Amino acid sequence: MSHDRNDGPSPGDVDQLERWSVSILDVVDTETGCFAAVLCWPCFWSYQPDMWINKPIYQSTNPIVPFEKLPKLDHDNSDCWNPTKYSWPI
Repeated sequence: MSHDRNDGPSPGDVDQLERWSVSILDVVDTETGCFAAVLCWPCFWSYQPDMWINKPIYQSTNPIVPFEKLPKLDHDNSDCWNPTKYSWPI
């Protein structure tokens, strides 16, 4: 079965099932630094990030959690890519 790039990997693809949980998206603002957005894998894939996305791209999607409420992403912290380490102000 073929999938469009925007759909992400097929949930049936071998070794891909864990990728359908959640992931951290690095949202970069040139003035204030990096922030963490926790997204389900299909949503993450829809952004088509290389390594990160910028603040305007994040805001253009009208996300549930506004940019101003995203927690800082500390690249020096070994837990920074663990989604369970972030609380969400919704």
